[in-house]
Amino acid sequence: MDASRLHGQSIQLFRLTETDTTPEVMQLMDKATVRITRLAPATTVALALPHAEWQAGHYELRVIGDPAHGVSGRHGDALDGDGDGMAGGNYSAFFELR
Repeated sequence: MDASRLHGQSIQLFRLTETDTTPEVMQLMDKATVRITRLAPATTVALALPHAEWQAGHYELRVIGDPAHGVSGRHGDALDGDGDGMAGGNYSAFFELR
């Protein structure tokens, strides 16, 4: 991963809520702290939210794979986030807090 290309839009965190059967997405990245640690050969990205922001519910962590604004490999190629065999595409991980 080329950590020098990471910015506030590269990684997104959403809290998914139900409002009258319509999913509501609450963007949480404006409240998050992103810490990047480079220890050869790996790069670690840690995302932290203030304790009060974590609530029980469903969340989505999205890593942007768009070549212009997303996460790329060491050679500048966009990551294959959606696993379709082509560079680009977002990677999403869903999880639940209880």
